[in-house]
Amino acid sequence: FLASDNGQKATALAVAERLYARVQTDEVRHFLVTAYIANKQYEKALPLLAGADRTPKEEEDYFFLLVNLSKQNPKYKKDLADYAEAHLKS
Repeated sequence: FLASDNGQKATALAVAERLYARVQTDEVRHFLVTAYIANKQYEKALPLLAGADRTPKEEEDYFFLLVNLSKQNPKYKKDLADYAEAHLKS
C-alpha cells in the first residue's frame, strides 16, 4: 500500500475498496480497515471487524473505532461498554 505510505490516503482508500469488492480475504480486509481509519471513516470500518475473528492488531483497531465512534454518537457507547466488560472478564 504504497499510496498510504506516501500520504495519499484517498487513493489508498479507493484502491482498497475496489480490491475488497473483488477479493475478500483477511489481508485485504485489513488494508481496507486501515484505509478507512486513515480517512476517519470509522463507521465504514467497524462492520468489517465486528463479526470477524480479529487479530491482536484488529482488536486494537476495533477498540479504537468504538472509542472514537462513541464520542460522535451515543449509540456506540453501549457497544463500547459491552466490549470493555467482556474483555475485563477474560
